[in-house]
Amino acid sequence: MSWLTKIELYCPTLLIVCAILTACTSVPEQTGMMRVCDSSGCSDRPRDSASYNPSAAIPNDDP
Repeated sequence: MSWLTKIELYCPTLLIVCAILTACTSVPEQTGMMRVCDSSGCSDRPRDSASYNPSAAIPNDDP
């Protein structure tokens, strides 16, 4: 078997392997930001931040 025949046999397999590896490595990077959307719109905020809702701090007087 000549080297040209071996290349012709392995070329499709090599292309498929390269395509799979390329697809696996193109995962987006995880950043420290997340998108938060509410009634006023969307914003990017740090993942380690906390939100304070002042209306939740008002006690409910209903028994």
